Amino acid sequence: KYETAAELPYAITSDENFLKNAKVSLACDDKEAQIRYTLDGSRPTIKSDLFTQTIVVDKTTEIRFASFKEGVLPSRPTSIQVKKLDFENYKNFEGTGNFKKGLRYKYFEIHILEPEELDKFTPVETGILPNFTIEQRKREDYIAYEWWGYIDIPRDGVYTFSIKVNDKCVLYIDGKEFMRGGSKTIALRKGKYEIMEKYFQLGAKKFNTVSWKGPGIEEEEIPADVLFHRSNSLRLINNSF
Repeated sequence: KYETAAELPYAITSDENFLKNAKVSLACDDKEAQIRYTLDGSRPTIKSDLFTQTIVVDKTTEIRFASFKEGVLPSRPTSIQVKKLDFENYKNFEGTGNFKKGLRYKYFEIHILEPEELDKFTPVETGILPNFTIEQRKREDYIAYEWWGYIDIPRDGVYTFSIKVNDKCVLYIDGKEFMRGGSKTIALRKGKYEIMEKYFQLGAKKFNTVSWKGPGIEEEEIPADVLFHRSNSLRLINNSF
């Protein structure tokens, strides 16, 4: 009987990761279609709740929804998951000492296959750099860096960290492995937290861009004015401080 299906609906939200509640709107380019949804993970049907106003949830929820229109098949169901976050229990170093701009670094000229191997080698250069830059490298192939210090989180909220890297890296926060490229979202309170990255490059294209976005911050490379070091670090990450 039916040869076509209703147009696929879509979700609109900026709260895929949230602290208190998430607001989600549903829309369809076919204004004659109805959108029906569920909040329990079940498949939406013509008897499911009709979307008429912004959906507000206060816990991690999968919203499944579909379009319905008389005379055609329902659209296939689609979904969005919004995730409630808790603040990370990281050690906050705010107010604990005299912080200075820049990250400490070690520079290596070696051939390794995993970032953790850096612990076995002696750097050819050490010092302070403004951020996670590789621009001052002395050659193009078989290089590695280790940066460490503190990142200043300006306000409570949800932050997404991203890394674009070639060849490999490991980013640590609070002395623990956090990510190896890609992106990851967490909730942080205002303050200063330990941050460290180990990176290496074998050859060909070379880049290491560590970015963030958060409350009032569009996605950008982490700026130098929120990265710090000090002479008497209180903890060790793999004995690197």
